[in-house]
Amino acid sequence: MDDNLKSENSKNIGKSIILSLVICCIGLMLAGGTYAYFTMAFNATNSNIVTDTRCFNINYTDNTDQITGTLWPSAGPAKGLSGSIVYQANTSCGVSGRGTFKLMVANGTSSTLTGVVEPHCENKYTKETVRGFAQEDCGVNDSTEWVTNGTALKYAIFDSTTRNHIYAAGYIDSSFIGTEKTIHSNFSVTTTSKTYYIYIWLDGNLSGDDYANLPFSATSRLDVIQVASNPDPFTGDTYTEITNNFYDYNSFGDTYQRIQYLQSVDTQYIDTGIKPTSTTDIEVTFKNDGTNIAYQRLFGQSNSAGNTRFQMQMNNTTATSWLVGVGGTNATVTVDATSDWKIVKMVSGEGLYVNDTLTSSFNRTEANNYNIWLFRGYDKYSSLKIAGARIWQDDELVRDLIPVSQINGGAGGMFDLVNGGFYPNAGSGSFTLGNVCQNQSLSLPCGRV
Repeated sequence: MDDNLKSENSKNIGKSIILSLVICCIGLMLAGGTYAYFTMAFNATNSNIVTDTRCFNINYTDNTDQITGTLWPSAGPAKGLSGSIVYQANTSCGVSGRGTFKLMVANGTSSTLTGVVEPHCENKYTKETVRGFAQEDCGVNDSTEWVTNGTALKYAIFDSTTRNHIYAAGYIDSSFIGTEKTIHSNFSVTTTSKTYYIYIWLDGNLSGDDYANLPFSATSRLDVIQVASNPDPFTGDTYTEITNNFYDYNSFGDTYQRIQYLQSVDTQYIDTGIKPTSTTDIEVTFKNDGTNIAYQRLFGQSNSAGNTRFQMQMNNTTATSWLVGVGGTNATVTVDATSDWKIVKMVSGEGLYVNDTLTSSFNRTEANNYNIWLFRGYDKYSSLKIAGARIWQDDELVRDLIPVSQINGGAGGMFDLVNGGFYPNAGSGSFTLGNVCQNQSLSLPCGRV
């Protein structure tokens, strides 16, 4: 392996990753006579690479959601595929947090990549192999140790490209397959900008020809727990975990506060202002409260729209049977939202997904000139709870609606995280409002369920 390791300077390409990234390997290939390499592609899980999460900012330094590089066998992390992320808390929020990096390897990854290699001596901090050390010599240097359960696929997190200080290092083994594993945790997220550098590398002293042409893919993400000024009154925790990358529920200033859900009582609805095109997709998180109004609408429009209809309604009063508007017809789907919250997503040209599972296939590619409404269709209202809704046009998110109430007046509506606008009740009366998110234990939706 020595000759091959010498050539890695000309072959390695470093690129950026971290926080909500998808690590996707195209494949392992044999290069030369005695060593293997593989190519990995890193994809951000969100399309906005400079991410404003209200009270925590995240900046992928390459400003791209498709980052690729070639990973060669190497003597240490310096020659691995690398990336960086800058993050901090917003000064205007007056909060701090604790972060956790997690990594999950996809099912189907070859057991060779994650398999235990032969015992060897390595630096216990960076996991770099100390070549030529036998077990009896391994403890001579206190930065080394004899390893009997390591793999050749490793990760390491540093504070700089010169790797002056290491925060975490370890092996990517079979326990990562299909399960999120924490690789670095409990680090501070404050208003001071901080950069972390992560390296994923293949130890060239431990990998050989049998590593050729083996598939590998994984996902990596960052969770943040906001530090609470006082213990949570419901759990007693000194950290308040906030879901869905939305950490400050009072980030709307003195006007709005986030709530669990809006519930219509037959005459309230939200006008999203969006007219469906041939590529419009919609996702709604909802629950049926048990009042089964005949043909009540989860979403609909101001007109029946004939052969271009865009709606989802209960099938008469049957709580678990729904009709989804597909051009001039309705597709019948089963969605039981009576006991649990459900996320339904109608995708143009594909069908209806329920909690990410395709439940009914149909080809809805029509457009019309009527605004999409929540809680109402042209002739029917509803008695349903909605915890959030998203609308895409040409795969671009144009509405990300969350339930809020006005702090002074108390009236409920939807706040759009895309354009910052407030969408009030367009009907009569008032919505029934869920609890304010910051004042309860988050056992009910405050974000996506």
